[in-house]
Amino acid sequence: MQPFVDALKAALEAQNWYAALLTALTLPDMCAAAEGLREGNGERYRRWCNTYLVAKYTVHAPNDPVGCVFLSGDDIWKLRNAVLHEGSDQVRRDAVADVLHRVGFSSAGAHKNRIQVNGVTALNLTVPGFCHDVIAAVERWQFIVSDNAIVQENIATRLTVHTEDYDLMPGVRIGVTGNRRPPRSDV
Repeated sequence: MQPFVDALKAALEAQNWYAALLTALTLPDMCAAAEGLREGNGERYRRWCNTYLVAKYTVHAPNDPVGCVFLSGDDIWKLRNAVLHEGSDQVRRDAVADVLHRVGFSSAGAHKNRIQVNGVTALNLTVPGFCHDVIAAVERWQFIVSDNAIVQENIATRLTVHTEDYDLMPGVRIGVTGNRRPPRSDV
């Protein structure tokens, strides 16, 4: 998982907000899939977020052990789908009270502000804040599953972008180092 976390950190450092947000929204998918459970994608994504991420988006008042969750696993799942499949921040388009409808993202400023006006609920997040919350959740998860052989085996089989020559399969060697193209100057 570390290459993906490192890519997210690099996107944040480069202020590539869209790449950072897209990566952050896919990391729960990858972590949950590595656990190898026989759940549907949405079910395991929501479960992973509820276990590792939602606490960052829960406010506890005095004498309130449950707290107020202002970004649930279901909300994050719907946000993931809206962003990845539609390029949208519209989590829900109908006006249902106590349901998150829209998440607005900014590069800086106020973070974690939930607002309700005329039955429409919106949440303001900063991309860096959300991404750092996801990174912390992934790092916590990595620590918890570090002794789980199944998870570690699944992580080891994740996508690798090779920067050196490698064997694609027995008898097929792919040359990388001799074929590097110079950076494009017209970009």
